[in-house]
Amino acid sequence: MKFYTLETLYLQTNNAFAIILFMDQSSYREWLILSKGILFSPHRFWKQLDVEKQSINQVLSSFLLPWLGLTSMIVFIGFMVVHPHIQYFEALKNTVVVFARLFFAVYAAAWIFDKLNAAFGCFIAFHQAFAMVAFTLPVLCVESILSIFFPETFFVKAVLLYSIVLFYMGCTTVFNFRRLKALGFALLLFLTLLGVALSISL
Repeated sequence: MKFYTLETLYLQTNNAFAIILFMDQSSYREWLILSKGILFSPHRFWKQLDVEKQSINQVLSSFLLPWLGLTSMIVFIGFMVVHPHIQYFEALKNTVVVFARLFFAVYAAAWIFDKLNAAFGCFIAFHQAFAMVAFTLPVLCVESILSIFFPETFFVKAVLLYSIVLFYMGCTTVFNFRRLKALGFALLLFLTLLGVALSISL
C-alpha cells in the first residue's frame, strides 16, 4: 500500500491544480459532459457509461483529478477571502486537507465496495468499483466548496445525501442489483465516504 506523507499530498494537490488549469479543449469538454451527466441526468449517465472500459488511470486523469483540482483551487481562494487574516501557508495546508479527505474517501469506499461485492458473490473488478465511487465525487466536492462559504449550514450538509441517489442508480443500472441490495450498498458507501471525510478534519 502506498504511503502518503504531507509532502506527497502537497505534490498531489499541485498536480490536480495543473490538470484543471492546463487541460486541452477536448479533455475539458469531455470532463464537462461527464460532470453534467452524473449531476443532472444520472440514470442516463449510468446507462451510457461502460465501467468495464474505465481504467483507474483513465478515471483519475479525465474526471477525478480535474474535480479535485477545481475543488482545491476554489477552497484555497475561499479560505483567503473568508479568512483574510490567515497566512498563505495556512490556507494551503487547509486546502491539502480538503484534497486528502476527498482523495482517500474515494479509495476507501471503492475498496469496501469491492470487498463487499466479493463477499456477496458479485465478482466486480476493482477498477469498476473505483469508477462507480469516483463518478459520485462531484457531490462531495460541491459540499466541500459550499462549506467554506456557508459553514455549519444544514442545507450544505444535506447536499451529501444526493450521493446516495447516485450510488443507488449506479448499482441498479450498471450492476443490475435488486433495489434493496442497491440501497444497502448506497447507504454503506455514503457512510464510508462521510466517515473518511470527517476523520480527516480541518
